Amino acid sequence: MNHRDYRLSRVKVTKDIKDKLLELLMKEGDVERKKKHPASWYQAEVAKELKLADENNPSLRSYEKEIQPLRKALQTKDPLDEPWSIGACVEQKIYLSTEDIFHILQVRQKQLKDENLATQLSIRQALWMARLYAVAQHTSETEDQALERLWTYSFQYAIWEKVCNLKRDDFHTREIDDVLLEGFEKFKEFCENRVFSNLDDYKNFYLSHNLAFEKSK
Repeated sequence: MNHRDYRLSRVKVTKDIKDKLLELLMKEGDVERKKKHPASWYQAEVAKELKLADENNPSLRSYEKEIQPLRKALQTKDPLDEPWSIGACVEQKIYLSTEDIFHILQVRQKQLKDENLATQLSIRQALWMARLYAVAQHTSETEDQALERLWTYSFQYAIWEKVCNLKRDDFHTREIDDVLLEGFEKFKEFCENRVFSNLDDYKNFYLSHNLAFEKSK
């Protein structure tokens, strides 16, 4: 082992490094107590994917300090990531208006008919649907289009919230709020550069942990 790698590094773990590290942990499914990869593997993979020179890559100890709380957070089951249902909200004492419930049921019904959408809806995303329905309605030409856009809007906000929770970051949405009314295509383009904007990455993580998504038939 190179002793230089194990001493405390003066190179800070940047937001990009932390984002990539979390993305790799989830993609690899490396969240159990029995570790799939050592910290040195993540150090090398992050450097490769972000094209970091050795002098810009934090020490092995820095990676170990980052990985431990991320693994712990990924192992924790959050009730908000469980499947949505009216009964589940009652059980968790989550209030939704009758109008909110109707709109969520409409999107849920559309999900069951659309193979491009995940086969399950989490409580977290349903809450974002309730918050963002008016935006989707006022920026769409038809009700059907509004429901499709509501899925995308709520999905991206739910991902952002979840990732901030995992990284223990403050949950600010000013950036995504600012593009929300600039058009649906611009909103999607903005979100493409965010962690877990890919539906398959997010869905597969929950599939592997028996949380909010069911296996597609």
